[in-house]
Amino acid sequence: MRSYLAFSCALTLAACGSTDAQPQGEADQDQEQDEAILAPVIGSFTASSATLAPGGGMVVLAWEQSGADELTIDNGVGVVTGLASKEVDVAATTTFVLTATNPGGSTSAQATVEVAVLTSPPTINAFSATPASLAAGGGTTTLLWNVDGASTLSINDGAGSSVDVTGTTQRDFSLPLSKTFTLSASNMLGTTTATATVDVAIPESPPAVMSFTADRTLVPAGGGAVRLSWVQSGASQLTINNGVGNVWGRDFVDVQVEAQTTFALTATNVRGSSQSTVQINVQDAIPVISSFSSNPQQRNGPGYVTLQWAAANYATLTINQGVGDVTFTGGGKQVWVDATTTYTLTATNSENQAAQATHTVTVN
Repeated sequence: MRSYLAFSCALTLAACGSTDAQPQGEADQDQEQDEAILAPVIGSFTASSATLAPGGGMVVLAWEQSGADELTIDNGVGVVTGLASKEVDVAATTTFVLTATNPGGSTSAQATVEVAVLTSPPTINAFSATPASLAAGGGTTTLLWNVDGASTLSINDGAGSSVDVTGTTQRDFSLPLSKTFTLSASNMLGTTTATATVDVAIPESPPAVMSFTADRTLVPAGGGAVRLSWVQSGASQLTINNGVGNVWGRDFVDVQVEAQTTFALTATNVRGSSQSTVQINVQDAIPVISSFSSNPQQRNGPGYVTLQWAAANYATLTINQGVGDVTFTGGGKQVWVDATTTYTLTATNSENQAAQATHTVTVN
């Protein structure tokens, strides 16, 4: 009786143990679920500038993410897979959506860039000149301005010359006479203007040229560069002849000199004018005799021969043996020979630099 009870109890415990065990197929399914791919994670998505002035501009979109196989941004930006940032041009308020995708799903994030909207033409808060008054003869003044809402800025000097100053807040101008400057600020809704006047005193006497010099007054043969410099006072106009032109507002100019030239600096104002000159000389080229011969080169007995030559860079040409000056004989001279004679041709320039060549005419 005791043996039967013990065996019955063992069977019951065995049966209970087999009921609690999990089938193998269910365990494998749970493991696969634990290893399922997770959707990407976007840590951040930002724009370098959240707000832009009217008209917009360039901004850099940047992001941090993990797990994405593909990254895209809408509004025409496109695929940005493998990148961490992208520069885009924003003309109007725009919300950009970054979408990160993999087999586990997709995640998105947004970044908005606001572009201010124009409501009126530009506002010129200030426009002034420093200094606003200059001594007779003029000088340099600095124009300064403060403007809101402008897409373009320009300054007109009242004489038809306009200067683009967009993106700046000041500019230096040189002027010989009183002048009124006009600042124009424009956007798509209109243009606003303001003026600033600079007064230049009226001189009491004609201008004075204290000095007018050259860094060298002699240049090599063929010419060279020369710097002309001057000191003057009271001129509202300053010019140099020989094609140099207007030099007001300057105290030197570089010129190219190829031949002897006299430069004249003329200073003028409402009271009159004064002038100073400086002469630049060019060295003569060294004379060259490339040939010296006769036709014929020898004679049987006395008679005439023609001496012939080719020379350059000379002021005078002479031949000895009583022939004399042949500067203007056109490269030839007929002479009488009655005995073997050696002739010397001498070419001389204006600086007394000379070249010589000899030729012997044989008389048999």
